[in-house]
Amino acid sequence: DSQIANILQYINHNLKADLSVEALAAKYYVSKYHLMRKFKEETGCTIHNYVTSKRLLLARSLIAQGTPVIKAALQSGFRDYTTFSRAYKKQFRQPPARKQ
Repeated sequence: DSQIANILQYINHNLKADLSVEALAAKYYVSKYHLMRKFKEETGCTIHNYVTSKRLLLARSLIAQGTPVIKAALQSGFRDYTTFSRAYKKQFRQPPARKQ
């Protein structure tokens, strides 16, 4: 679906932006419920999980390049370190400070 492809491209290029379902629905002029259903149907995952995963991959890359962990979290679009740390541990099975 071209609309979902456009949304995926937007997400991938704007990880620091507000990527809530509400913000994306408003930007693409669709209802948030329609967007959530269609996104899940096309990608197999929720918008929230997709965005979180992409942000975590970016943060891991920044940390591997030597960026301090807190700075990497902020540059990846996380507003709260605790949320970042918990999500990082869940996805990568290790704390974010540990070298990759």
